[in-house]
Amino acid sequence: MHRLAQCAHCPAKYHVDLAQLARQASQWACPVCGFVTDFAERQIQKPTTSRETKEAWAAVGIAAFFIGLLMFGDRISDWLENV
Repeated sequence: MHRLAQCAHCPAKYHVDLAQLARQASQWACPVCGFVTDFAERQIQKPTTSRETKEAWAAVGIAAFFIGLLMFGDRISDWLENV
């Protein structure tokens, strides 16, 4: 999902992929969650993986992604408290 965003410091406008930003935030906040999400994606991409197994890996990947996002939110709130 792309959104048009304008820079806060200049008139430049960018198309931003919100899903990619969220994924990067999750990986930054928790490298382990980022690794699990990436690993799950690779397992889903394998042609030999059954449909049931793909669904299980999708659930694992989504859970790891959201845990990483929660950790990102926690890190941001800690940072804001210390500013």
